[in-house]
Amino acid sequence: MGGVLSPLLANIYLHRFDQWVEHELLPAYTRATRRQSYPRYQTLGSWIGKARLTGNRERLKELLKQRRKLPSLNPNDPSYRRLRYVRYADDVRHFTHR
Repeated sequence: MGGVLSPLLANIYLHRFDQWVEHELLPAYTRATRRQSYPRYQTLGSWIGKARLTGNRERLKELLKQRRKLPSLNPNDPSYRRLRYVRYADDVRHFTHR
């Protein structure tokens, strides 16, 4: 079992680092509010609309199946970037799992 003082001192020590990450590092590396649309997904969406209007059920079914395999937003969007920061304190489990 870990001591009570160890996680407390670690939190005190790392607080300034957490603040720096939150106020300096994360804003500097975050770009855009959301990813761009995936072009192929959008194209299939317009084809699906046309198939619905014409009543072509077979074509509609096939297009929906194709679109389900694609992401709606571009996973490789170069204008979108996020930095995630998670600080994990291993000693905390000693206090929560008694």
